[in-house]
Amino acid sequence: MSSPTSLEEDGDIKLKTRFQGQVVVLYARPPLILDDFYALLRDACKQHAKQDITVKWIDEDGDPISIDSQIELDEAVRCLNSSQEAELNIHVFVGKPELPGLPCQGEDKTVYRRGARRWKKIYLYNGHRFQAKRLNRRIQCFICHDYIWGIGRQGFRCVDCRLCVHKKCHRHVRTHCGQTPQGPNILPMAPGSGIGSLRGTRLDTSSSTTRSSAVIARIDQSEFDGFEYVNPLQMSREDSV
Repeated sequence: MSSPTSLEEDGDIKLKTRFQGQVVVLYARPPLILDDFYALLRDACKQHAKQDITVKWIDEDGDPISIDSQIELDEAVRCLNSSQEAELNIHVFVGKPELPGLPCQGEDKTVYRRGARRWKKIYLYNGHRFQAKRLNRRIQCFICHDYIWGIGRQGFRCVDCRLCVHKKCHRHVRTHCGQTPQGPNILPMAPGSGIGSLRGTRLDTSSSTTRSSAVIARIDQSEFDGFEYVNPLQMSREDSV
């Protein structure tokens, strides 16, 4: 029997890093090496290479545990895999505590209490800093070319280059932030996903209830025709969302 794992589909470990009011989501390829792990976190938190930082991960009981050695990092990954959690929850603080066991600067119990604070979430990938946004214009995803639509924050937009993608597509972006795409910027995606596959077809209502069938029957399929593709990298300021 294979051992449980918390790796992403491509084998990466998802790191949910909290730092000074922000949640930065990033991905690391195992095995994790302590020096590279610290360098990745410094870069994500925009700290220079020689800045001392304190890193703590949250175990399944909600307790913070410091990561100061390779053994402690390996143990954090082992516990993550054995618990089958989706991500490794990390807190980063600037500097080191005066004495072992003392809290770091800016560390208090509220930072570990779920729901006690509102965190601004950023997803880092290939230099892009994606943030979930509610898009009020008809924008196509740069990766799968389906329209980004729905209720709430439907898409991800890079806060620097304003690239717009679906949440499910943000890890398929090949180009780095601010880089002009060279050739296709699309990885193979499953056909028929998104509303682009609805053009020219009728929804199957055979398995729907009477109430839902009546709602679907009133949908005007022509609403999905006639959309104009807008390249998110070439939008003017007036067209930006």
